[in-house]
Amino acid sequence: MAKSNNTPIIREFILRADSQLQHQLFLLKPGTILRLVPGNEFRGLDVHFKWNYADEGHTFDRQSFTELTWQFVDPSCKYGDRFVEVPMNRPGNFDFRFWTVRDTRQTISQEYSGVFIVEPTITIGDRIVTIGGLTVQTLVPTCLGPIEEWWDRILVTANAGFNAVHFCPLQEMGSSRSPYSIRDQLRLEPSTFGCDQQHAKKLLKQFMDKARQPRADGGLDLVFLIDVVYNHTSKEAPWLVDHPEAGYSLSNTPHLKPAYVLDCAIQWFSRKLDSGLITFDDHHISAILHSESEAKFIVDVFFDTVTEYIRLWEFFVVDVEDALLEFKSIFVPNSSFPENTVARSQDVRLDSSMIVAGKSYDRFSTRLDIKAAAAALSHLSLTNAMAVIRKFLEQFNLEQYIRLDEDMTVAREAMFHTIVWERVNLRGPRKGRISRENPLVNPYFACVSAEDPSFIDDICINVSSHRSFRIPPSDVPCPLNLVDSRYILACNGWVWSADPARDFISEEKRSYLRREIVIWGDSVKLRYGDKPDDNPWLWEHMFTYTKEMAGMFSGLRIDNCHSTPKHVGQAMMDTARAANPNLIVLAELFTQSEEVDIIYTNTLGIDSLLHECMSTHSAGDYSRILHRFGGLPVGSFSSLPHHALPLLSAVPRITLLAASHDNEFPATKHTVFNSLPLFALSAMIHNGIGSTRGFEELFQANLSVVNEKRKYRPWKDSAAPGDINGVNFNTGILKPTQKLNSVHKWLEDDGFSEIYVDHLDDQCVSVTRRNPDTLEEISVFAYLVYHNHDLHVGRKTLGPLAYSGKIDTVLLRALPKDYTVDVLSHEDVAVGPNIQYDVEEDYSPLSLDTIRISIENGHPRMHIDLEPGEVVCLKFCPEKKVIDHLARIDHTLATLEASIAKYLPQLTAVDMNHVLFRCVRENESGPYKNDGAYIVPGLGSLKYAGVAGVIPVIEDIVAGNQLGHPLCDNIRSGDWLLSFISNHMRKRENTMFLSSVLDEILKGYQHIPINIKPKVFVEESFGRRLALASLQFYGIDAPYNQIDGDFALLICSSENIGKEIISLSAGLPHFAAGWMRCWGRDTFIALRGCLLIPHLFTEAKQMILAFASVVRHGLVPNLYDNGNNPRYNCRDATWFFLQSIKDFTTMNKDGISLLQEIVTRKYPTDNPSDKSTLDMPLSDVIQEIIQRHADGISFREWNAGSSIDQDMTEKGFDVDVIVKRETGFIFGGNQYNCGTWMDKMGSSFLGGNKGIPATSRDGADVEIVGLCKSVVSWLSKLFKQGHFPYAGVTESNGSTWTYENWSNTIQGNFEKYFWIPFESEPQDNFVIDSKLVHRRGIYKDVLGSTLGYSDYQLRPNVAVAMTVSPVAELFTRERAEHHLAACDRLLLGGMGMRTLDPA
Repeated sequence: MAKSNNTPIIREFILRADSQLQHQLFLLKPGTILRLVPGNEFRGLDVHFKWNYADEGHTFDRQSFTELTWQFVDPSCKYGDRFVEVPMNRPGNFDFRFWTVRDTRQTISQEYSGVFIVEPTITIGDRIVTIGGLTVQTLVPTCLGPIEEWWDRILVTANAGFNAVHFCPLQEMGSSRSPYSIRDQLRLEPSTFGCDQQHAKKLLKQFMDKARQPRADGGLDLVFLIDVVYNHTSKEAPWLVDHPEAGYSLSNTPHLKPAYVLDCAIQWFSRKLDSGLITFDDHHISAILHSESEAKFIVDVFFDTVTEYIRLWEFFVVDVEDALLEFKSIFVPNSSFPENTVARSQDVRLDSSMIVAGKSYDRFSTRLDIKAAAAALSHLSLTNAMAVIRKFLEQFNLEQYIRLDEDMTVAREAMFHTIVWERVNLRGPRKGRISRENPLVNPYFACVSAEDPSFIDDICINVSSHRSFRIPPSDVPCPLNLVDSRYILACNGWVWSADPARDFISEEKRSYLRREIVIWGDSVKLRYGDKPDDNPWLWEHMFTYTKEMAGMFSGLRIDNCHSTPKHVGQAMMDTARAANPNLIVLAELFTQSEEVDIIYTNTLGIDSLLHECMSTHSAGDYSRILHRFGGLPVGSFSSLPHHALPLLSAVPRITLLAASHDNEFPATKHTVFNSLPLFALSAMIHNGIGSTRGFEELFQANLSVVNEKRKYRPWKDSAAPGDINGVNFNTGILKPTQKLNSVHKWLEDDGFSEIYVDHLDDQCVSVTRRNPDTLEEISVFAYLVYHNHDLHVGRKTLGPLAYSGKIDTVLLRALPKDYTVDVLSHEDVAVGPNIQYDVEEDYSPLSLDTIRISIENGHPRMHIDLEPGEVVCLKFCPEKKVIDHLARIDHTLATLEASIAKYLPQLTAVDMNHVLFRCVRENESGPYKNDGAYIVPGLGSLKYAGVAGVIPVIEDIVAGNQLGHPLCDNIRSGDWLLSFISNHMRKRENTMFLSSVLDEILKGYQHIPINIKPKVFVEESFGRRLALASLQFYGIDAPYNQIDGDFALLICSSENIGKEIISLSAGLPHFAAGWMRCWGRDTFIALRGCLLIPHLFTEAKQMILAFASVVRHGLVPNLYDNGNNPRYNCRDATWFFLQSIKDFTTMNKDGISLLQEIVTRKYPTDNPSDKSTLDMPLSDVIQEIIQRHADGISFREWNAGSSIDQDMTEKGFDVDVIVKRETGFIFGGNQYNCGTWMDKMGSSFLGGNKGIPATSRDGADVEIVGLCKSVVSWLSKLFKQGHFPYAGVTESNGSTWTYENWSNTIQGNFEKYFWIPFESEPQDNFVIDSKLVHRRGIYKDVLGSTLGYSDYQLRPNVAVAMTVSPVAELFTRERAEHHLAACDRLLLGGMGMRTLDPA
């Protein structure tokens, strides 16, 4: 097992072309080293990465981005493998973005952006606590009394085991006495702290400083968090008089005017109800409601009568008669139209853009653009034009009437449901009689002027004409005429079942008019605008408030975060972290969407979201929450040897509250006996937990946040059960709560990072936390008691239950002594019912008769009895034999390390290929016959029989922690995979030591718990220590591994490999074995990367000499076929072969000696019947190849016809190559054969391309010209150094055309013939056919092709010439860069280069 240590955690973030990064959550623990690595799609590209992270000691500025500098694995490779590592020490949320620059003109590709969040830690007493270790209790300040009385009341919180207190706001309250209706954000509540604010803040600071100290030092081991409220402020806030622009007023938000008029009418109606003045159909309407029908009657009376007289439609419609009069006054018909051409009015249409909404939003402020209408209708007569306008405006007004009717229907329904909830519903607040202080519904608007014009009493509506509705008649002006619109501010609230992130005050929502808002009548909504400059005073005021709170408290809880504008929340939290870098940020989000939660979390840097147990309605529902937010599943992959785990998108962290301060308690919504099971199960999650004071005391209902007068009881050791003067461990579930809180903190501190949730039945759930290092487990079993559960069902037996190890200790058993609820109440003291619990802690399982152990099928099983509301917490320890087996595996692997160090130098590349690779087809015969590769049920066959077959699958599993992957299931089910790999290693003598080690591992592996087998298999895997990916192509050709004749020995005997044919596969698995395995072109394109760069020079030499032995016609074969039936049908393989020899001699310090190696030529002549052989040094073979090219090559393939190629036409079998002396270029091929690597032979009769290459490249191919230049330049240099005996090739007249001259000839002609010039360049300097040019500023792909147009196609082959030949010798740098930029722009795709210009 991988053990914990002090090594820093490394998380690797792969930069991907993922447009959804902003919707993903990337969490980092403080101190983590973040490794940034560009993904494969950015390989070879110029990647730029910027972020606004600032390490500790530096000022953080969200708008200041720094670009990181890459570290390159190979510094000489500009865009090769690269990374950067940064220690992430500063908590907070940090934006990043990255992009690529695609060409020399610095063209930026699509930008990708996201956020990293570094979690904070806090010090509690003498302990460092993370988010997952928080246990929070919410306290309502009004229930604590004056600060002088706090200590003994908050001592209850500390003794219950909580380590954090969350306060509702402590600021000065408005008259509603709600802590959330803050009168002044910069003043503390005088009734709690006194009127001297300086002294008040000093008292609070002193109290918290003392409480933060360890218990041993007289403290409470507590830290403190507080709510911050940004959405609203009390309507009585004194600063609103001077700064009414801080709210949404009728002045700065005039579209609210009709909603305000409706609100005034409702308040007027409410007061008339209070006065008893309203009668309908001779029925007096009472101010006291008893039923829904009475509520509906009142609402119907209002909307069917009163709304008619406030004429709301006037705010939306156009005054038609007024518009016609104005139109008539300016309209002038166009006399240029003959009378008989005047259009009929019914054929004319006006555009809706001619309707102009008035900025004042007053009655009839919506107008017709008269001038535009007159211009549009000038060809009509006045009569016809006015008819068009009347019809147009009446249609527009009709649409407004319909929409307003829809608004009023919604408003009627919303008002009805509000009245029913507040006055009729038994679970509602039951407000009682309608009165001035307690109106029919809360007002939507507040007047905040210094002199409130109490005009509502005087506003009446003349409705005396209505036959059924009678009030004293009067006729007063509209209320808009009586107020200063700056001081009429919209109250805040929320909209039921709506997206809480959407601004419900916007004009298009019309939520205030539609009465959709659950309104908070004591607070006005704050208006920040888009930036501080939009409302400077408000922003500065809230910045000051935020800094003060962050400086005093360890954490902030953002109240109503979902309706706080994200940019406001972000700016405030940045300010808060500047004051307190390790600040914890909690938030309540009611978005109903995890994706939206992540957006808020990223934007504000939220550390934990608040969730409630009380939102669940069954054991199954609760277990789903526990599983989703509990932590990593048991058996998760926490590390990989020699490899950093990837940083993946995470689930948002939560703080799971057993109950919150503003929602129902179990006694109200479930049963009071559900309290302990809810809290016990929540204590097991790998996240923060909490509750609200009163939950542990089993209150029947939570205390009211608004105007609560009862006080919490203090801690009193001597208090008897039910004592109103104090509480202690005899009260409610305080004692088991204390134990569960200590267990929760222990789980976090001691590394119990894995969780398993088991929904046992309809009422019972168990949760297990495991320490992955020690294999210790803590399990809680709980019997939940939701609403309507029959408590008389009594005890139930669960089991048989599987478990690991042995039961070490019963940490807790708690259950109600009986199920009688003795309700207590007191008008001054908050008290719960007197319910007693039996609580036992830390004792031997042997004394617990409700747990029974049995053995079933050789495995231990447990039965456990539970009563309703009971909780049992058990500690399990692993059996000694499991620890011994894991130690045995560790010891064996340590032996493996030594074995590898000893035997690795003795392994040949073939041995390494065997250990790592061998695909199915390679294992078809010989000692491997029928082995294949391992087959995983549900997944299929692995790619390789060696360990490289399983490593990529493992990496994918680890990357996503896919414990349900078929491979994990297979590993848990049996030990077959390890046995298969062990047997595979046994097939070669040099790898048998690995088989012995695996067999030893198996002896221990068979006895460890099955749920950790995948983890052990992955973390102890030795495969990565051996992986050399280049060797996957290099190995034994299975069907030919037993060869008769001397030729096989000729190739291999010098390396003592025996009778094994060794070759590079052209590609797996299709070219894995047989005559199709090895190809000359593929071998020598790949030789540098697969064998030379890894310094496998012996293996590279074998390949070179093997192909040199079968040179014929001056060519190496394209299809090798183990040297038996080679095909010589390509022009480029020979030049890649010669380039490989050059690379061998330059990359290997003794490489020049290769030229003197003796090659036994199998085909020394072109005569098929000649069976002789000939020995010669490799240098002579090289010379023969080049001399044959210089002389000209012309032959027809042996056995030409369908027996060797069923698709090729007759002409395709003809092979011709010449060297033109005037240019030095090699020409060859015809339009019917495939002489280079980008010629694909057509094979379809239906497609009409059988025997016709799709993109024929006959002529002088640019890459062959580049290869030729590279080779002849090299040979010229070798000749001068005395390492090569030939100065050049011999001409027909006996003269020598030196390699130096040949090289210079190519150099002098290359751009003349291959460059396609810009229009601005002298065209006569270049050889082009302008009629065939469709793209300029690039190099030709080929010269002199039969088809002609193919010369001018943009293809990536020029890059080969640039790679092998010095760019400065063949290319003008600016032209080369322009060509590469075109390739980058037009050919580069997500998976590599396209082979042909899409144009």
